[in-house]
Amino acid sequence: MYTEPIWIRKQRALDPQTRGRLPLAAEQNADGCMLFSERYSGVCITAENTEAALARISDAVNAYRSWAEQRPICEQYMPIIAETYQTDAREPLNSRIIFACERRPLPAKTHARMKKEAIFSALCFAQLFNALPDADARLGDMDGRDCLRELRAYDRAVTAALGVAYPASGDFYADRVQVIRAMEQPGFMRNSVCTSDGEDWSYRKALRRMILADRAYARRLWCAAVREWGDETADPFGFKAEQPIKIL
Repeated sequence: MYTEPIWIRKQRALDPQTRGRLPLAAEQNADGCMLFSERYSGVCITAENTEAALARISDAVNAYRSWAEQRPICEQYMPIIAETYQTDAREPLNSRIIFACERRPLPAKTHARMKKEAIFSALCFAQLFNALPDADARLGDMDGRDCLRELRAYDRAVTAALGVAYPASGDFYADRVQVIRAMEQPGFMRNSVCTSDGEDWSYRKALRRMILADRAYARRLWCAAVREWGDETADPFGFKAEQPIKIL
């Protein structure tokens, strides 16, 4: 019979995620609440209040991990709000926050994971876009090209905050790879914080915001495509695993 080595048991006991504890950041204003996970960069839950957002966090994290790690995962989490940010009621919830960890030097393992996810995320968006039967078809208030154009504009704004020019090759995936390489200037692992238009930025925050935007725009496009062409729509992000997800 297999016996787990004691060093693995000790490591498991020290790992807060293994115990199901999941530190979160909450951004709040008069309109509602937005939850972010420091560990899982693409997880973002928006709801009318904190309790409603917390109720959906396990499904969102499992769906994200299944996508990022490419394996089935089913785990319940004990979400802990570790950081709270109050947004001016006149400002929309928009993830302008910067985590405490995004102000510190970037650990090598964290950098490798986030860089991989940011590149994989761009690849998945490109796969979703290229799989559309008609990228010019009107899907509600947009078409596929509108969605891609807005996402590229978002990426351009993120990289501009760090003083990096955005490429113009027209290939979203190739441009993401190139722009990440451009952001990795000498000393980038120090993760220095800069301010642009009143918002604090760092390399780590830029990666997180890219991943978040990819999933937000992809979810919007995927839901619209499912309404138009049905359940056979390509789903490289695994949105079907998220419950609930609004299609109608």
